[in-house]
Amino acid sequence: ENIKKLIELSKSLKVLYVEDNQEAREQTVKMLGNFFTDIEVAVDGQDGLDKFIENKDSIEVIFTDINMPNMNGIELSKEIYNHNDLQSIIVISAHDESHYLLELLNMGVEQFLTKPLDYKKTINVLQNSSSKILKTQENIAITSTLQLDENFVWCKKNLQLSCYNEIIKLTKNE
Repeated sequence: ENIKKLIELSKSLKVLYVEDNQEAREQTVKMLGNFFTDIEVAVDGQDGLDKFIENKDSIEVIFTDINMPNMNGIELSKEIYNHNDLQSIIVISAHDESHYLLELLNMGVEQFLTKPLDYKKTINVLQNSSSKILKTQENIAITSTLQLDENFVWCKKNLQLSCYNEIIKLTKNE
């Protein structure tokens, strides 16, 4: 039941997964593929940052390792938060990297998983993260629209007027 709910929550979310170890990357992508349909993969921190910047308007959750070449997960998280301080980041770390956790918590990283991934813990983290992201998206959608009357809605974000969910084309002056 929990897995069905998780799949329903997560299937529409776009993921960026950053891991330098090829074997770990392949196994984790296979597992994440059970829950997410759109997974972008990066092979190190710099590659992850580049892919995030290219897709920052569509990536909803980021999974990152800590120790990687070119840019580690801490530096990557800092850079991502410079672009979007609300970005959902889940850190996957080895047991011996726990000394980084306080720094990451202070930065705003919301979830941690340890390697090797425990399936039940991973399910719980994915469920919590997916729920939080979707609630945030719903709140943004609600606050970005203005109900003018029972038929007309103004979207502040897109500057569009709609009637019965059909967009009404307006001229620049309108």
